[in-house]
Amino acid sequence: MHMDYDRHDRQAIKKLPYWPQKLFEVIEKEEKGEIRDVPGLCKALMQLPPVFVFFSCLSGDGKREESGQDLGVLFTTSLRQKMEQFTALLSNTGFRPTTLIIIDDTEPVRFWNWNILQEEVTTWCRMIVKETNIPNYWCISLWSDLEKIRETNLYVDGTFASSYEEYRRIRGDKVVRSVAYHKLLQHIKQYPNKGLKTLSAQEATINKLVQYEFQGEILKKVVPNAILVQTETPWEVKDLLFHNQLRKSVASIIHPFERRR
Repeated sequence: MHMDYDRHDRQAIKKLPYWPQKLFEVIEKEEKGEIRDVPGLCKALMQLPPVFVFFSCLSGDGKREESGQDLGVLFTTSLRQKMEQFTALLSNTGFRPTTLIIIDDTEPVRFWNWNILQEEVTTWCRMIVKETNIPNYWCISLWSDLEKIRETNLYVDGTFASSYEEYRRIRGDKVVRSVAYHKLLQHIKQYPNKGLKTLSAQEATINKLVQYEFQGEILKKVVPNAILVQTETPWEVKDLLFHNQLRKSVASIIHPFERRR
């Protein structure tokens, strides 16, 4: 796919050393949309090794409080094959980057409003991971574990937040002023299958946007210069949740998978 690079993009690409240049060439060739923040990507590729982050969100919804055994999109057959092909192409450059797959075990309780203890969902996810044949080079982490390893509180809007609940209280009424909120609201109105139950589309949008913001802030601390491999669509909605002008929680976002809804 042809990319339209501006002057800053071209300068960043030109400065790449040999191995990062080879990785960039693979990413550029496999990109199905448009790389978000080329200079950020180039900076991240120069970390040794660069870290590619994949989110694998659980399958399920707000109606039936049960989860499947696939643990999200990266554990389904078709997308897993595409992911393995993409990571193989990266490794074929002679330099294997880090592949971090994050399973969001907090989503059923925090967003789908399941009436179940978080510990039960987390235990279920650990059991499935243990029983699944996973490639040796996949680094698997539950989101709840990433939350625990951050070293400091999050400083947001002039206040420290030590938990998701505190972050939700601080940011809940403020996210509605963002472009990301309005785009996500229209998406949730169109596909209201997750997270609604008795909530309005506006309330569900606020909850979802806060969830992504919180995860983005954690990522900045735990995985600096992470390259997010987008597994969700539509890109114009989901990219903004992790990377916008005000909150750049990942170095860059790439799209090696075909666009789905």
